[in-house]
Formats: sequence, structure tokens, C-alpha cells
Amino acid sequence: MPIKFLRKSEMGTIFFAPLTGLVSAYNRISITANNIANLNTIGFHAYQATSMDLSPLGTALQSVQRSGQAGFFFQTGSPTDLAISGDAYFEVQTPDGKTAYTRAGSFSADNQGYLTTSSGARLQPSLKMPAGAQGVFVGQDGRVTAIVDGETQEVGRVQLARFNNPNGLQSIGENLFAETSASGEPSRGYPGDGAFAPLFSGYLESSNVDLPTEFVNLMTEKTAVAANVKAINAAQEMIDDTLQIGKNLPAG
Repeated sequence: MPIKFLRKSEMGTIFFAPLTGLVSAYNRISITANNIANLNTIGFHAYQATSMDLSPLGTALQSVQRSGQAGFFFQTGSPTDLAISGDAYFEVQTPDGKTAYTRAGSFSADNQGYLTTSSGARLQPSLKMPAGAQGVFVGQDGRVTAIVDGETQEVGRVQLARFNNPNGLQSIGENLFAETSASGEPSRGYPGDGAFAPLFSGYLESSNVDLPTEFVNLMTEKTAVAANVKAINAAQEMIDDTLQIGKNLPAG
């Protein structure tokens, strides 16, 4: 009975499926780890990975999308803490002059009175709190009023931005996103008008990361890593056996 061993063309192929599976698992672990790290990040939306079956050549990461589900709102008592009830974003200008978008509505007045994020990005269109204001109020329609010397003074109105494809936005750090060709240009409007949901003052949106789900994902990927490593080791043993058989075959 003839001895069957791997051809040269097959030696690389048997590694491909477990290697793609291993890379895919490590990528999903990285995504899960990032979600867990942002468990307490205001307005953070968890990333979700989908894989593509390349049978018989293994798997590959197909796409990574942010969950569109809003996090829970929690009360802070600060009138300039704002939570968006819909799928819109706050538009801000970063300290280096770039336009960015965020779900994190933790705003406060800077030393010039302008509402800014904790990283110094200024809300757009800019809203400047009057000097000596004794109180600030933000309505569900985004209208901002302040009490100065016992009188009510309208400051402006918070504007929101929406995108046809929010998953196309590019993360640029500091809980900020930048517009891309994939996201499309933003449409702007005021809370409570048309497609824009009301705004809630004195509240912030928590991260929507579900910790039990993320731990389950980690365990699943840990199992996938172990299985693919085992398959790679088996493939290596098969190649070693094939090479050994080849050495022992009679010449000619």
C-alpha cells in the first residue's frame, strides 16, 4: 500500500484556516477589551464585530460596528450636563480648530464662559455664558437661558447633528468622532424638531457596554484561540511527519 504524504502545495494551505481563525479571534478579543476599558466612559457605545466564513479557508473579520443602543441616563444635577435621547451627536470644535462629534454631553463653562467638553472642545455653534450668571437652564428643545441680576436672559440654543451612517464616523480619541466619506455629511437641527429627539438637562448618558456579555465574549474567544492553536500544532506535526517520511523514502 503506497505511503501518502503532503505535497508542497498543501503544506501552507493546512495552516491557513487555523491562522485566519486565530487572527480573527485576537481581533475580537481586542474589541471586547476596548469595550470593557470604556465601561465608565460617558456616551460610549460598544463595538460589535461580525465574522465572515471563508470555508474551507477559515474565518475573517467582516466588519466592526458601534451599537446604536443608547446607554442609561443618570442624573447629575448640573444643568450643562446634557443627554441626547435620539441618535444624534453634539458638534464641537477641538482646541486645534477641527470639527468633531460626540455623545458625551458633559459640558462646563471655560475661563471665557464658553461651553466646552472636559477635553476643551467647544460646543458648536458656540454658547457663551454671561458673566455673573446665577443660574443656567437648558430646555428639552435646547434653548439655553441664564439668570443675570435676577432677570432671565436667553443665551442661545444647542444644535445637534445626525449622520446617515454613524458607523462611518472615525474615532479620533477623547470620545470624539470625525466625519468621513463613509458617514456622509451631517444634517443639523434642534432638539425636538423633526427627526431630532429632545434633550435632557442635568443628565448624562452612561456607556452602553454590558459587562456580562463582554465576559461571555472573552470566554468564547479564549476557546477559539485554544482550538486554533491546537490545529496549528497538529498541522506542524503533520508537516514534520511528512518531511520525515520523505527522508526515509528510498532514492530513485
